[in-house]
Amino acid sequence: MAGNGLPKKRDDWADKQPVVSGSPEDVDQVIDQVAENLGVERGKQD
Repeated sequence: MAGNGLPKKRDDWADKQPVVSGSPEDVDQVIDQVAENLGVERGKQD
């Protein structure tokens, strides 16, 4: 399936995100920040 122009699998995308430890609220803030940096809204990554 290589070269079909589609985005890579979600787990590959997630592997590139920073690993965060902390309270759920801190993790939520980081997820929101990452989503904002990527120009997407939370909940639309399937």
